Amino acid sequence: MQNFNMRQLLICLFVTLACSAFGQKRKTANLHYKSIHDTRFSIGDRISLGEITIVLSSKGKDSLIIPDSLELYRSFVQKNTLMTFKLHMIWRNQGVKFPGRTNYTRDALLEYLNEDGPDANGDLNDSTCYIYGFKHSFFKQKPLLILELEVIDVQSMNNLNTPVQGTISLPEINTLYRDYNNIVEFAVNGQYDSAWVKGDGVELTQHGSQYIARISSTKREVSMTLYSRMGDEITEHGVFRYRVSNLPLPSVYWGMFQLNGIHFPSLNDSSFLLMEYIFAKYPPEVPLKASFEVGEMKIRIGDSTYTNRGKTISKEIIAAYINANQGTVFTIESVEVNGPIKATVYGPFTRTKSTPKGKKFNYPNFNTMNSGGCG
Repeated sequence: MQNFNMRQLLICLFVTLACSAFGQKRKTANLHYKSIHDTRFSIGDRISLGEITIVLSSKGKDSLIIPDSLELYRSFVQKNTLMTFKLHMIWRNQGVKFPGRTNYTRDALLEYLNEDGPDANGDLNDSTCYIYGFKHSFFKQKPLLILELEVIDVQSMNNLNTPVQGTISLPEINTLYRDYNNIVEFAVNGQYDSAWVKGDGVELTQHGSQYIARISSTKREVSMTLYSRMGDEITEHGVFRYRVSNLPLPSVYWGMFQLNGIHFPSLNDSSFLLMEYIFAKYPPEVPLKASFEVGEMKIRIGDSTYTNRGKTISKEIIAAYINANQGTVFTIESVEVNGPIKATVYGPFTRTKSTPKGKKFNYPNFNTMNSGGCG
């Protein structure tokens, strides 16, 4: 009887211990959640990206709606190149039911984050984000996906603790011009919340990701200063100084031929008369974008002087040229141009008539002869 009681006692003790063991919850690692706006990160920190809704199309295929709020995280991942993350995808209900969805969503998110994950050898050194795996939670009628970034590697702490560097570039020119919308671009390397440029002697107007700079002083040198802000800290990245110059004069074209070029003097009369329009613009070697209209021009044919207004050469001047003797010199003395600046381009730009007096040319399908050339 005593043995029986002892045996029964041992069985009860075993059952009690077993129940206690099986009933005990498995311990989980403590997760350290942080925001992308924190200044320091450690391995193991989790950063929540929030929930994404998965929508089923009428054909049964999934579609992924990426909220605009994830734009901040995409920028955060791309700027923190000295940190490596795992992307945790926590599915609710239908992610388990339709496992093909996980691949679709993974590809869509990687494309959105613009990261390619580990290389072919599994090396993560050149990767800032990759798919770690899939964790499933079961919640009926809630087809949601919860996203989290986990910091798994930090090189030299992270970009938030490295110096932020910036520069300004002028994509068109290396000089600021008066009376012109100078395009200014800037770049800041590192993590920052905002960046901006201030000018001294130059008025800056933001235009998308660029600035339009207009000279607002009579100085021969102006400057721009680049700043960035991270939290409450403002960093000055340097003062950039630029010379100020007046806009160059545009080149003037007879049709498609530049007046001060080598082709205008040697044009035969047939080609010369075919192009009876004058244009003004910057040649290819001047990388400025500006439009000009032609105003008044002075033209001399032999000993006679004519005034022409606008880009079209008058019938009077064309007739005078046709009726001039062979060997008569045709000279464009000056051309007024109106654009960002109003100025006069002075010649002389000359050529010599090569055909006899009164010789006319037939141009099929042309009543008013125009090459179209350099509009």
